[in-house]
Amino acid sequence: MKFIFLLLLTALSVFGAEKVIFSETFTKPDALKAWRQILKKDGAVFTVAPDGLHVNHKHLKNGGGFIEIPVPLIKKGRLDFDVEVVLKQGQRPGIGLMVELYNISTFFHDGCRDWRMYFPEANVKRLPYFNIEPVGHHKISSVARNKKIHYRIRFDEESDLVEFYAGDMKDPATARYDVSVFGHAFYRGGYLRIGSFGYAPSDYYSRITNLTLTEEDNTVNHTAVRDQILVFEGMGSDHYVMKKLFSRETKNIRSYRWESSGACPGNFNNCQYFKMPGFATLDNAKYIIFNDAPNVQKTLQKKMLEAVSNGAHLIIMGGLFTLGNGDFVNTPIGDALPVKVDKKWNLAGDSKTPLAISGTKNKGILYYYFPAELTPGAEVIFKAGNVPVMVSKKYGKGRISVFCGTPAGPDVKNAFWRTGCLQEMLDKIIL
Repeated sequence: MKFIFLLLLTALSVFGAEKVIFSETFTKPDALKAWRQILKKDGAVFTVAPDGLHVNHKHLKNGGGFIEIPVPLIKKGRLDFDVEVVLKQGQRPGIGLMVELYNISTFFHDGCRDWRMYFPEANVKRLPYFNIEPVGHHKISSVARNKKIHYRIRFDEESDLVEFYAGDMKDPATARYDVSVFGHAFYRGGYLRIGSFGYAPSDYYSRITNLTLTEEDNTVNHTAVRDQILVFEGMGSDHYVMKKLFSRETKNIRSYRWESSGACPGNFNNCQYFKMPGFATLDNAKYIIFNDAPNVQKTLQKKMLEAVSNGAHLIIMGGLFTLGNGDFVNTPIGDALPVKVDKKWNLAGDSKTPLAISGTKNKGILYYYFPAELTPGAEVIFKAGNVPVMVSKKYGKGRISVFCGTPAGPDVKNAFWRTGCLQEMLDKIIL
């Protein structure tokens, strides 16, 4: 027995342990006894039933209220809960159920059938003409009515990270890498709140149960199975088709596309990533590829470099929106590359005098490229003429590689993206 206990202790120290800080199913009659209730007259009503907590939203403007319970401040963890928005025929929901932890607030905007997040933000970040709380709110995911859905909020205070999950998704529905997890709770103490926003066109209720706050260990899982290919897709993705280039591992490819949110009402760039990998996903990354796509937030970059240091391979596919104008200058990833980058579209070459890529059986030509000034430890894998076009270097247990060519120029049959030339170059660095 003593041996088994020591073995368990060793396993916990290697793989990290989790600790349940708070848990409530709301199925026992006295489940609300420890909760403080702040309710408005004729406003929301909170009742415990055998199937969980019923939050009754009243047909009364600003007639909300909430219940709260103190919880410890934990720097890294997750909040899990199940919610069902219950609607009968003829009932019309408004802004209903709210679930809040520390500085992280979410609510169910059932009129739009979605789950939303918000953080206290400055006036300049408020939505136009939206001057009441919650300010600066953003959609997380869609919500099905009359169906129980599992929700998860993961957070890391030291990284200013909050991830939001709905259902059984592997990646978060959305993530924020630039917010304070604690906010005023750092000084006032932590609370877990469940509320009703207090603006419902008709009476209805939401059911919530299986509420659990879990502290996660800071131990990095160095034993994670690295089998995921994470591709950040940009403007040149139609030339660099990763599902073909990594055809042996297509089932493990996850794409994160940089795209427009719709019509652009002004003279500015309205492209952005609408989905990002979670930190747990990066722990399983085998390849992280920027496919002529711009950089991401610095917190996420640091996590990517941590994954590379532990064995992943970061690949930057050159293009006008990566090496050219992809915000890699003076960033964690930019500083780690085997080539130096700058903010200019510093393209060399022309459309009349192509360079032949050497060292591949499938011949290919290159018109435009980024002049590669190598950094310490860089190794030139392929050249076009005397120009380095594939450069790589070790980074911890992993590797960082950069393709300095671009898919610009005449789209002729022997352009490098038309032949098997690019496949050979990638096979050389990934094997």
